[in-house]
Amino acid sequence: NVDIRGLSKRKCTEDMVDACIEVMEDLFTPFPDPPGSYRDDRERIKSEYLDYVHGGAELFFLDGELVGFCGHHDGHLAEVCVRKPFQGRGYGEAIVRSVLKTVYDAGLGAQLTTGAYNSRAIRLYEKVGFKRVYESIRVTLAKPRVSR
Repeated sequence: NVDIRGLSKRKCTEDMVDACIEVMEDLFTPFPDPPGSYRDDRERIKSEYLDYVHGGAELFFLDGELVGFCGHHDGHLAEVCVRKPFQGRGYGEAIVRSVLKTVYDAGLGAQLTTGAYNSRAIRLYEKVGFKRVYESIRVTLAKPRVSR
């Protein structure tokens, strides 16, 4: 069982997609790759976040307020987000650990990619067990499936 620090967790629904995009625009602008913004990438995000067969996105709330979320698709974690007012309080770790449990329960290993400059995120990912696999301008990290 994963301690999610008093957060409630919900699968992303269509009416939540735009809120996720606004958080990503706030946290990650400028957009690292084409098409140029998360708003411009809405259809891909919507498709992946609502794809419950291959993953989807999990959103985490505290007293009804969105704290953060993480998308995942076939074991690849994407857009790990914690809104600025909630950063530095352990919620990122709780979110990643909870999503990892979902991924492992599906019988998958986990991986993610982040910018090599993002030392804060890399420390978080290594803290929860990811290891560096490849590094260039971006760092790819993987965490093998835990055998039971």
